[in-house]
Amino acid sequence: HLSDGDNSGTSQNAGLTITVSENVAVADATGPNSSGVVGEQNVLIGSFVINAGVGEGADIYEIWMTDDVGLSGQSLATVFQNLRLESGGPADANGNYAAGTSIGITRGSLINTSYTSYHFIPSPAIKMHAGSQIYVNVWADVLNSADPSVVNSDDNGIIYPSTVGAYGTDTGNSANGTMSRGLQNVFIAQQGELRVEAPATSAQVWTRIVAAGEQDAELFR
Repeated sequence: HLSDGDNSGTSQNAGLTITVSENVAVADATGPNSSGVVGEQNVLIGSFVINAGVGEGADIYEIWMTDDVGLSGQSLATVFQNLRLESGGPADANGNYAAGTSIGITRGSLINTSYTSYHFIPSPAIKMHAGSQIYVNVWADVLNSADPSVVNSDDNGIIYPSTVGAYGTDTGNSANGTMSRGLQNVFIAQQGELRVEAPATSAQVWTRIVAAGEQDAELFR
C-alpha cells in the first residue's frame, strides 16, 4: 500500500544491489472486491517484487516475512493459517521458480504475537541475473473461526518482506533488500454469494419461466 510513502528498501555492497518493493500491479482489496471469504483457502494477502541491480547477479537465500496487523493485541494468527510464498515468475537464471512454484516451506500454525517474523529459505537459492527481477506472492488460508475485522480495519497492509538476503554471484558479498511497511490492503468477507444473470445491456436472451407440463422448453441461450 504505497499511498503513505515509499514502501521499498535497497541494500548495496560493492556491485551487489537488492531492491524489494510492493507489486503495484496487484491492487488493494476492498469490500466490493474482497481478497476472499471466511474459511477460504489460497487467499492472496500480498505481492512484492525483488530486483537485482545491474552491477552483479544475486543468489537469494532467505526471505523474512513480518506480521504487520495493526490492531492492538491481534496478529495474522487470528485470521489465517498455512502462510506460504510462491513465485509469480519469471523463472530464475537456472530455470527454477517459474510462476506457481513454492518458495520455502509452508508455515502451518502461525504465532499469535504482534510483528512476528517468519523465515522462508528457498532451496535451491533463487539465482538472479544482474538487472533481473522476480515476483513473489504471499498466500494463506482463512480460518473458519476468523474475525475479518482484524484485517479489514488495517489500511496499511498486514504483512511485508522485512528482509530479503542475497549473496553476489561473482563476489560472494552479501546484501539485504528491506521493507518496513505492509503490502496490499486485505479484505476478508463474512460470506460469498454467486449470482448468474444476463446484464441489462447484454443481447443475450433472458431466463424463461417454464410452465408446468411444458415440453422441450428452452431455459437459456
